[in-house]
Amino acid sequence: VRQGECVALDASLAERRLEVARVESSLQVGRAEAEELQKTLSVLEHSVEVERSAVNRTVQDLEASVEEVEARMADRRRTLEAAIEDMETGVAARKDALQKSVEEVARGIEARKSSMRSEAAELLSEAEASAAERVAKAELRAAERISAAQAEVA
Repeated sequence: VRQGECVALDASLAERRLEVARVESSLQVGRAEAEELQKTLSVLEHSVEVERSAVNRTVQDLEASVEEVEARMADRRRTLEAAIEDMETGVAARKDALQKSVEEVARGIEARKSSMRSEAAELLSEAEASAAERVAKAELRAAERISAAQAEVA
C-alpha cells in the first residue's frame, strides 16, 4: 500500500514538475517578447539618431545657404538692404520652424520610447506574475495531495 502511495506521490510530483516546467517556459516566452520589444526600442532610438543627424545636416545646409546669400548680397547692400532684411527674417523663421519641428519630433519619439519601455516592463511583470501564480497553485496542489496522502497513511 505504501509503495503504491509513493508511486502516486512520485507521479504527482512528476506532474507538478512538468507544470512548473510549462510555467517556466511561459516565463521564457514573456522574456523573449520583452527582449523583442527592447530590440524594437533600440531600432527606434537609432532611427531617432539618424533623423536628428539628417535634420542637423539640413539646418547646417540652410545656414550655409544663408551665409552664401549674404556674401552675394553684400555688393548690393546699399540698394537692396530692405530686401536682405526680409530674406533674413524669412530664413530665421524657417530656422525656428525647423528647430521647433525637430524638438516636436524628438518629444514624440521620447514619448514613444517611454511608452514602449512601459509596455515591455508591463509585459514582463504580467508574465512573471502569471508564472508565480501558476507555481504557487502547483505547489499548493502538491501540498494538498501530500497532506491527503499523509492523512491516509495515518
